[in-house]
Order: sequence, then structure tokens, then C-alpha cells
Amino acid sequence: PAEAVAIVNGEAITYRNLVRWRISLKELDGVVNYILLKQATNQAKFNFSDKQIDTEVQRIASDNNLSIDQWYSMLEKERGINRDHYREIVAWSMLALKRLAGDDENQQRKFLANLRAAAKIELVDPAAKLRPVSTEATESAPKVTEPIVTEPVKQEPPTKIEPADEKLD
Repeated sequence: PAEAVAIVNGEAITYRNLVRWRISLKELDGVVNYILLKQATNQAKFNFSDKQIDTEVQRIASDNNLSIDQWYSMLEKERGINRDHYREIVAWSMLALKRLAGDDENQQRKFLANLRAAAKIELVDPAAKLRPVSTEATESAPKVTEPIVTEPVKQEPPTKIEPADEKLD
């Protein structure tokens, strides 16, 4: 697609997605990971309820000695992440990663590295870059041996969206 920044296993990440989620090209890694996790959960046929996501946010806020409202306020002020983005992308991804790879952070990094290695990722925008998740994918991490197959995203008719610039940072 003309407005695609990257294509992950046939699923486009568009400039419109980045603008909607208030994400810059510098944060493309998180979006790619989210798409890969979304595809893996679709393949495994599970998803999370709003209550499960809210419980995860509550846990994270509590781990940081903050109420949920304080947590969301801090995210907005210090990181520019709004409540919807955090719930839809960040908290959901954390739940998915735990469900797919377990609670151990090293296992989660290895699982993401394996997902990335098995994926077909095309960076369309020349400014788009991905950082490696981990260089230590080992046999102990759950392996993805087949490409994840999902239905391609149905693109809305393209509208003129300018490539990412300083305003998105």
C-alpha cells in the first residue's frame, strides 16, 4: 500500500496507524511486535477481555506504587502515551506475551526474537528501522517454525498522508 511504513506478514502498518497511536518511526519496533503478537494470538485463537486488560494495568500501576489514574497521568505527561494507546497496544501486548511465552522476561525476549526471525517484515519507508529484540534466541524459548498466517488488513482508501516528520516525535 502506498501509505505503508512497513508490512509484517502481509499486514500493513500505515502512517495513519502511527498518527492515530501517536507513535513516531523511532517507535516502530513496538508496533511490529504488537502486530506479530496479534497474529500469534489470532493463530492460537485467543484474545483478552477489557477486564483482563484493566487488571493488567492495575497490576502495573500497583507495581509502580501508583493508582491507575496516576499511572495514566504519568504516561501522558512523561511519555506522551494516552490511555487508549496504552490499553490497546502496550497492556494488551504484555498480556499476549505472557500468555504466549510465560512470565520470564528472558523467555519473552527470546520468543519475540523468534517471532521476528520467522516473520516476513518489509520496511517500506527508507527512514524506518528496527532494532533487534535479542541476539540470544535459544532452544529453551518457544520457537515459531511456521509463518503466522492471518487475513490481510483491509485498507481504507488511501488519503494523502505526509511521511513522518518532526511533528510525530
